[in-house]
Amino acid sequence: MFEADNSLVYKCHNCGFSGGLGKLIEQVDSHLFSQYKMETFSEKNNRTRIANTDYTPNFAPKKVTKENSVLLDYALKLSELPTAHPAVLYAQTRRIPESKWGDLYYTEDYSVLEQLRPEVYEGRLLKDARIVIPFRNRDGKLIAVQGRSITGSKTRYVTIRLTQNDPLIYNLESIDTMERIFVTEGPLDSMFLPNAVACGGSDLVRAMRVLPKSNTTLVFDNQPRNKDLIALIEKSCRWGYSVFIWPSHIHQKDINDLVVDGYTPEEIAPLINKNTFTDLALRLAIRDWKKI
Repeated sequence: MFEADNSLVYKCHNCGFSGGLGKLIEQVDSHLFSQYKMETFSEKNNRTRIANTDYTPNFAPKKVTKENSVLLDYALKLSELPTAHPAVLYAQTRRIPESKWGDLYYTEDYSVLEQLRPEVYEGRLLKDARIVIPFRNRDGKLIAVQGRSITGSKTRYVTIRLTQNDPLIYNLESIDTMERIFVTEGPLDSMFLPNAVACGGSDLVRAMRVLPKSNTTLVFDNQPRNKDLIALIEKSCRWGYSVFIWPSHIHQKDINDLVVDGYTPEEIAPLINKNTFTDLALRLAIRDWKKI
């Protein structure tokens, strides 16, 4: 069994091994060690660009106490729609918690939301029915909305940005940075986890610019054949993040699919915690996951 002391020297009491992470990887898997050397060299210059990712914001969670009236001018709350409405039926089919319906919206014609920023979006939005998901900054100010198609459109998500400087992270205004934070790809996935945010895409490292690295877990979708996604997960590993790796017996694509297929929200967080890895353990878990 390998153990690391405070100086990050790994030791094995059984075989007498002692050395750093690179030497340990060489001891465990020579092929993985060759890949590790190449990646370490290529990432040397990139590390300085994320020097601020260890920064832990010193703020308490803030709740939005006042709705953004500009959104209410153009959309209806899901919680106020009739029970047989298509948007409500969609939410029920995806098992979205009713506690979230008060901050989800619906519009029959998504193009009307161009009024949120007409100088940029006029004439550019699809004229279809969508559930509207609001993105806010830490102070609760509306910074973007994301329209999720409920009519089978090939363009499932369409995002309208109201600002350019705020990070596009869903539910950032509600989290407690002192507790374990989960970062998912899709906003719907985050709704089934406690203290969770979403990036509206696979670039989860983006969230680490404003979240504490020490108590944040990245939850990527379950796509072991997606080369671009694997590259992002391997980058997260190199930069020392904690990442959830899907167990081999689970074949659903994401958290929402897990719930639709029978998992309860109470089961999912423990599943993630049990299969979250860092450093060498993460490298080995990624290697096995890619073979699924």
